[in-house]
Amino acid sequence: MIKPNDEELARLTGKKAETLEDIIASARELNEKGIHTVVVSLGANGAVFARSGEIYRAEGLKVQVKSTVGAGDAMMAAFCHGDATGMSFMETCRLSMAVSAAAVMQTGTQPPAREDIKALLPVVQMKRI
Repeated sequence: MIKPNDEELARLTGKKAETLEDIIASARELNEKGIHTVVVSLGANGAVFARSGEIYRAEGLKVQVKSTVGAGDAMMAAFCHGDATGMSFMETCRLSMAVSAAAVMQTGTQPPAREDIKALLPVVQMKRI
C-alpha cells in the first residue's frame, strides 16, 4: 500500500496528474503494476482510493483546520485498522477520511478525538468510480 499526494503520484508514474481522471488513471496503473492499494491524498479536496478495480473518490470534509501535521499518518492508521478488522473497502476508506479530518481539527500532533470521528463518519461522501 502507498499513499502519495498528487505531486508524489506524478513523480511515481512520470505523468503529471492535472485532473481527477489523470489521478485515477495513475492509481489504476500502479494497481496494475502490483501495488495492491493506492490512496492518493488530495488534502482539502479529499482522496482517491484504488484497489484491484475498485476505486472510490472521497470528497474533502469542511472542518476547522488547526494543524495538518500527522493527518496522512492518521489516515493510513485508520485505513490499516479498517482493513485488518475486516471492514469493507468502502467503509475502510470512509473511516480513513473521518479520522484524517478529525486529526486536522487538533492542534499539533494530538490524536483525533473519538467524538469528532463519530460525528464525521456519517458525512463522508464516497463515490464509486
